[in-house]
Amino acid sequence: MAAHLVEVPPPRAGIYRLARGPADPFALPDWDRVGQDGTFGNRFDDPAELAGVGTDERFRTLYCATRRITAFCETLARFRPDPTLIAKLALVDDDEPIEAALSGAVDPEFPRHGLIPNDWIGRRRIGHALIDPDNRFVDLGAAESLAHLNTELRSWLRLWGLKEVDLSTVTSQHRVLTQFAARHIYTLGYAGIRYVSRLDSSWECWALFEGRFNYQPGSPGFSPSLTPDDPDLAAIARIFELTIEFMPGGGSYLRPWM
Repeated sequence: MAAHLVEVPPPRAGIYRLARGPADPFALPDWDRVGQDGTFGNRFDDPAELAGVGTDERFRTLYCATRRITAFCETLARFRPDPTLIAKLALVDDDEPIEAALSGAVDPEFPRHGLIPNDWIGRRRIGHALIDPDNRFVDLGAAESLAHLNTELRSWLRLWGLKEVDLSTVTSQHRVLTQFAARHIYTLGYAGIRYVSRLDSSWECWALFEGRFNYQPGSPGFSPSLTPDDPDLAAIARIFELTIEFMPGGGSYLRPWM
């Protein structure tokens, strides 16, 4: 019997999403943000252009987590300073050179690696939602799911120079592979994918496909706003050794790891 995709229900306690505000954190991203390849550059985005699929059949993906802290970890990972920058920082003693070293331009959305700007925090919202328990998700880490994808994506694997689909490939930076896996799973009618974080295998993440999932707002009174002293923000800053800009315009910084 051929291997099949393993199904799992969404978590009963709901999921969290850290996103740009002030809109609903579970609002879909605007199409005008896609790159030249037609994707948003994320792990389970729709590779419609590469797959030769018409634009009217494209879907967007929302990335969420079972735990609130995981949502912060997945988003803030891109702020981690380069190892060479860490070596440079070890040579300076006072705050002023440190902040100058952290302010090098990298890209418009994450301009200062190692530093979480106050204005970035102000533009984000954290949302909590309950997913319809009837929605079906694929457990991407299950052995049978990986075996199924090995069969279905065999011709593409040869093209990409890969031997097989396994946990190392689906948690790697090979975005085209995971995007084609998402496209295949989407065509089978699933609401999304359950996968583990590449940053911590104990952290559970969820990719929700546009038009396939139903949700309702979670905890009553849940505040979507972020503040620089958010405990989960501080916890991830401690893990990644990030500096939090506490006041707009600089001048006040928080380093939970020191």
